[in-house]
Amino acid sequence: MRRVWIAVAVAVALGASAIVATLVTTHTAGGPHILVYSESAGRNPMNDVVWRANVDGTHRVRLTKGSDPTISPDGRLVALVRDACASRSKGSTCRYRKLFVATASSGKIERVIDEKANSYAPTWALDSRHLALQPEFKHTIFVLDVKTGAKTLIASGRFVGFASFSPDSRFVVYLRSERSSSRPNLTSDLYVADLASGRSRRITHLGDAFAPVWGPQDIAFTHNQEVWLVDQKGNHLRRLVGREGALLSWWPALWSDGGRKLLLSAIYVGGGESFKVIDVPGDRVSFSGRGYLLGLSHDGKVALVDDCANYFGTKLGRVETVPLNGDKARVVVPTPKNGICPSASWTG
Repeated sequence: MRRVWIAVAVAVALGASAIVATLVTTHTAGGPHILVYSESAGRNPMNDVVWRANVDGTHRVRLTKGSDPTISPDGRLVALVRDACASRSKGSTCRYRKLFVATASSGKIERVIDEKANSYAPTWALDSRHLALQPEFKHTIFVLDVKTGAKTLIASGRFVGFASFSPDSRFVVYLRSERSSSRPNLTSDLYVADLASGRSRRITHLGDAFAPVWGPQDIAFTHNQEVWLVDQKGNHLRRLVGREGALLSWWPALWSDGGRKLLLSAIYVGGGESFKVIDVPGDRVSFSGRGYLLGLSHDGKVALVDDCANYFGTKLGRVETVPLNGDKARVVVPTPKNGICPSASWTG
C-alpha cells in the first residue's frame, strides 16, 4: 500500500489536493534476518497468504492469511492486514480491512485492530513495541502499544499523515495539511508529538512539507520537490537534494550508518521508480538504482526493492536484493504467475 500513498503524495506536491499517509520504512541493527512477503489470490483477497523466508528467498514457510506484511525492527512481530466482509451471504463484498499483529516465528495472532478501514499505513517504532497507524479515511494518527493494546491519539483532522518515530521511540513527527484563502491547494507542515504528554509542536512553516523520516540526528522531508533536513526543534533547516525535473520528486525512505547515509525513493509521474543513496556529510550520491525501496540490510550494504512499477525492466512484480556496491541484483521473490505485485518487508 505504500506505493499508492507515495503516488498520492506526488499528486499533492504537484498541486492536486488529496489525503496523505506514510511511506516510511523502518530500519535498525540487530535481530534475526527474516523476509516476509504476501502473495495475492487475485479476485478473492480473503485468500491472500503471507510467507516467511530466509532473506535470500529460500526455505519459505506459510505464515498466515493476509497481505501487506510489515516486520518489526527486531524481527519478532509482523503487522499485516486481512480483508473483512460485513456478511457471508452470497454476493457479499469485502468492505474494509482489519489490521493484525502476528508473531514472525509461527504466525500466531497477538493483536487485532478493527478500525473498519479500507487500508492502513503502519510504521514501527525502533523499540518494536509501538506502531503508528493511519486508517484510511479516518483522518487520525494513533500509536498502538502492541504489548498492552493501549492506543494513543496523536493527531486528527482532515489531512494528517506520514508518521515517523524518533530513534528513542518517544516522539512522532507527522504532517498536517490545511487549506487557506491565499493558497487553495493544501498547505502542509511538520509537527512533533510527545507520546508522554500527547502534545504536538509545529516545527516547520514552509507550506509544503511532506514525507518526514526521522533519523539519528535530523528529520528528512520533502519541500518544493527537494529534500531538506531539520532537527527536532525546527532548527538548522537546510536543503540536501535539489529538484531534478518538473515530473520527478525525491522522497526520504530510510536512514543508515548512524545518520551518515540517507536513502531516497523517487516516483516518475509517467511511470517507473528509482532510488539513490546520499552520503549526508558531503551531500554526495554514492549509489543509484532502479526499483522501489522496501528496506535495508542490518549492515547497510544491501537494499530490498521491487520493480512493480519499474518500466525499465522486462519482468515486473519481482522482489530483489540490490548490493549498494554495484554487484548484480538477486531475485528473492519471483514475478507471481497472476502478475499481481507481492508486498515484502525484511530485517536483512
